[in-house]
Formats: sequence, structure tokens, C-alpha cells
Amino acid sequence: GYPSGMMTSGERVTFTGKYFGMDSSALTITATQGATTATCADIIVHSATQISCAFPAGTGKFDNVAIQVASLTGPGSGGVLSYSAPAVVAWSLPRQSGDSLTIDGYNFGNDVSKITSIMIGGIVTCSTPAIVI
Repeated sequence: GYPSGMMTSGERVTFTGKYFGMDSSALTITATQGATTATCADIIVHSATQISCAFPAGTGKFDNVAIQVASLTGPGSGGVLSYSAPAVVAWSLPRQSGDSLTIDGYNFGNDVSKITSIMIGGIVTCSTPAIVI
């Protein structure tokens, strides 16, 4: 099965595939990148072909997902995670040089080192971004 896009804050991920069965206790879903593995919690079986669960916030983009059904894991079973695109819902412009630019939205992630630039009109406007949750 392949995952739908997900938010960076631990939202539910939906998988569509085959042969998941109807018993959520027989399912284990993990995302692995290198030596780090995250386990998806609160698995819900919607049908034998669709399941959903919640990965911990910050589970990484491009993590390899494995879906086990009763200890059996299919090759390439879960695909690779991807995030929903960031969305801006509001902003406040600085009044003068040196003031803060505030951008409100979601799916920005939780690791400020991953934000490479903030641009308005093609011009880099922020050299020291910060994330406030």
C-alpha cells in the first residue's frame, strides 16, 4: 500500500493496498530512515484495502514504510512517506528594517535547520528563521 501525504505534526496517514485484513491488532506499521524507526499508532482498519494510523510528529519525509500483517511483510509494502505542502494562512509584515516577519500556517516542520530561506517576491527576506509552536 502507499501512503497519502501527511502533515508534519503527527496527523493520520491513510494507506491503500490489498490484503490488510480486518484486525488492527495484527498490523504493525513502521517508518525507517537509517537507524531510526518510528511506529505508527492508533491503527484503524477502514476495509481490507484501506488502513490509517498516526506517526509521531516529525516522522521524516522519504522514510521507508513497512506494513506487517500477522508478522508478514510484503516487499516494498508501504512505499515512502511524503508530506503535504506547507500552507500560509496569515502573515504580518515588519514595520521597519530589523523587525520580525511573522508567518502563520502549517506543515512547516519542526526543525528550523531544514528551512533554507524565506522569500517574498523572489527576494530572500529572512536570514535567521525560528519556529514557534
